[in-house]
Amino acid sequence: MFDPFSEKRLGKVFKYNSNPYKIISRESSTLEFKESFNTKAIPKYIKTMAAFSNKDGGYIIFGVKDKPRIVVGLSNDIFETYDDEKFTKKLNEYFAPEIRYERRLIRYGDLNIGVIYVYPSKNKPVICKSSNQTSEPITREGAIYYRYNAQTCEIKYPDLILLLENRQALERECWLKAISKMATIGIGEVSLLNMKNGELLLNNSKAKVLIDSETMKEINFIKEGEFSEKKGAPTLKLIGEIPKVSSAVVKKSSTIEKIVPTNITEKYLLLTYLKQTGTQSPLSYIDSFCRFSVKYLPFYYYVYLEMQINPEFNKEALLKEINKNKEDSKQGKDYLLARIENDNNFVPDKINPQNPAHKIKQDIIAILNDKNTKVKDIPSENIDIQLKVILNITDEERIRNLIIPLLKKYTEQHYEVYKSLLRKAAAYTDKVLYAKHLE
Repeated sequence: MFDPFSEKRLGKVFKYNSNPYKIISRESSTLEFKESFNTKAIPKYIKTMAAFSNKDGGYIIFGVKDKPRIVVGLSNDIFETYDDEKFTKKLNEYFAPEIRYERRLIRYGDLNIGVIYVYPSKNKPVICKSSNQTSEPITREGAIYYRYNAQTCEIKYPDLILLLENRQALERECWLKAISKMATIGIGEVSLLNMKNGELLLNNSKAKVLIDSETMKEINFIKEGEFSEKKGAPTLKLIGEIPKVSSAVVKKSSTIEKIVPTNITEKYLLLTYLKQTGTQSPLSYIDSFCRFSVKYLPFYYYVYLEMQINPEFNKEALLKEINKNKEDSKQGKDYLLARIENDNNFVPDKINPQNPAHKIKQDIIAILNDKNTKVKDIPSENIDIQLKVILNITDEERIRNLIIPLLKKYTEQHYEVYKSLLRKAAAYTDKVLYAKHLE
C-alpha cells in the first residue's frame, strides 16, 4: 500500500551528501520547498496543491530554505495548530473536484518540518472555481493548474488534451468492467452505489441509504443471509440523519518521531543508475557528482531523466547548473566538465588471440556477448577481468539486459573490493546508452 509518509519515501525527499541539514534535493514536478508556513499564503499553497493533483501528486515541505536548500525547521507551531477544517474549506472554496491530501508534522533531527502530500486526482482536471480577491490575484476562475518541472502554471494545450484523453480512456475501461459485472450478476439483481457521495440506489425501490465518505472506506460488504459480527466487521449502524461531509479528503496532522534522510554517496548514485528506475530529482545527482572526488560515475542517465521532465534542458543548461555549484565542490566538478567537453576515456581492453594469457578475457567476452547468457550463468571468479572487458561490449541490448544487471549485482555484493572498476564500467555503459541525448 502506498504510504507517502513512510521513512523510505521521506528519506528520498531529504537527500544530502555530507551535512544532513544541507540537502541536495531540488524542487521538481513533485516537490516544493517553503521556508515557513504562513496563513496569508494559503491561496498560493492550494494553487500548488491543485497543480500536483492534476499531475502526479507531490510534496510541499515547510521549514526548508530553497536557495541554498537548508533545513531550518518551523519557528512556530502555526502549521501544527492550524485547523484542518479551515484548510479543507479553503480548498473547496477555490477548487473542484476534491483534492485529496495529508498533512503531517515530522521530526527532522532536532527540528520540526511541516509536510503536505497531495495525491494525484482520480477525477482530473481539478478546476479553479473562483479568483481570489486581492490586488494581484493568485488564482483565476476556470483555470486548470499543472506542474511543470519546478513551477506551477496554467496547463498547456497538449497536456490538457492528453489529460482529457486519459480521462476518457479510464471512463471507457470502467464502463466495460461495470457492464461485464452487471451481465454476470443479472440486470434485475443490480443496485447502484455512488462511491462519490455514498448514495445507494436500490433496484426496484425508491429507498436510499446515504453513507459518510470516511465510513465508506471502513466498510466490509457481506453477502445477504451471512450477516455476522465476524464476517461483516466493521459494520454500520445508522441513527437519524447523516450530516453532509466535506468533499476533500484529509488525515489529521500527526508527528512522526524521526525521519532518516538519504545520504547520497558514490555507491548510492551508482546503484540508482544501475536500477534504471528513474528519480524525481535527477539534477540532485549531478550536484552530488560535483562534490565527489572521482572521475568515473554515471551522469548522462541523469541528464536524460532531466530532459524527460524539462524538454528544454540541454548541454548549455547542464553547464550552467554545474557552474552554479560552487560550495563544497571537489575535484568531481572538474572531472565532470572535462568529460562533457571530451569523453574519450573508455578504451577497450586489448586482446591478443595469440597470447594464451588472454584466453580468459576472450572466453568472458564471448559469454557476455552471447544473447542467451543470463546473470546467473556468469561465473563468480575473475570479477576484476569481467569488469575490465565490459569496455569491449558495444551492443546496447547486451549492455541494457545483461551488463547493467550484472554491475548492479557486483555493486551490491563487492563494491568495496572493486569500486574503481565498477565505477568505470558503469560510466562506460552510461555513455553508450545515454550520451547521445546530450549531443
